[in-house]
Amino acid sequence: QSFTQYEIKTKHACRLQFPKPRNSTQVIDLAEKEEEASLIIGYISSETAIPAALTAEAFDIAILSSFATFPDLSDKVKFPFVSRNYISAADEILILQKQLVHYGENFGLGWDKVAIISSTDSYSIGYSSEFINQAPTHEIEVIAYQQILQSQMNYDIELNEIKKSGARIIYSSIAGDILGLLEQADEFALISSSHVWAISAITAISFTRPSPLIQGILTTFQGYPHNLEIPDPFSRCFIEAFEKANPDQYFGAGVPIQSFPEFDPFDTILTTIYALDALDRMEMLDGRRISAQLWNDVIRNQSYDGIT
Repeated sequence: QSFTQYEIKTKHACRLQFPKPRNSTQVIDLAEKEEEASLIIGYISSETAIPAALTAEAFDIAILSSFATFPDLSDKVKFPFVSRNYISAADEILILQKQLVHYGENFGLGWDKVAIISSTDSYSIGYSSEFINQAPTHEIEVIAYQQILQSQMNYDIELNEIKKSGARIIYSSIAGDILGLLEQADEFALISSSHVWAISAITAISFTRPSPLIQGILTTFQGYPHNLEIPDPFSRCFIEAFEKANPDQYFGAGVPIQSFPEFDPFDTILTTIYALDALDRMEMLDGRRISAQLWNDVIRNQSYDGIT
């Protein structure tokens, strides 16, 4: 089947980063200008996905996100028509805390006492709050919690409080380069064989250079391949189309897909194509408007070997 068999309207599609992150007027614009529009794909940011989802529900529009991680989006009463290809922050924290429990059961005391240091952006606060909320379930105690500003350069006060807490496990959710924090933590003897740092996925992708300080850090991250040798016909077709596309029209196109920032949108596109194929087999692509509920049901019923 040709990748161009299904026409996905993008005339009024919007960029993924907005000047005003909480502005959902793009959804209203799409609904008013394209009355048959009933699915929006994109919204990598939870800050844009949440207000957009609330607006989209009012217009009976479904949303498929590639990277919006906030646990709130799992609330199907509040967000009934939102699906996403990336795991929720709640699932990520669950897996991370299970690692701490495992190591505590097998390697002695100290794994249940955790200090947290977080930057003040919404993503980092969201991850840290989720860590605190889930901690009692796994008998983990948060014994120190420090926050730093994104523009902050010196962390002496916060690191000293963590050192005084006696915590051996330090969970960090930082937007930006965490190596500066680790370098200062090393001066406080918080990087040692007696300490383990655990970080969020949003922090894990921020490393800008190799460093011995990151050795032994724990994290949870959705799996990515070393190459794109996928036998799936839709995948191959999409890869070929993307690598031949005009980069002036499609940002990032015209070159091989080779880095993980492209992988989640890749599976989001494939999920959409599989959903369209399912709707086609249901004889629903005859010009009628597809409801948000049907989009939601069809999207969530897809299973295939993607990248992530």
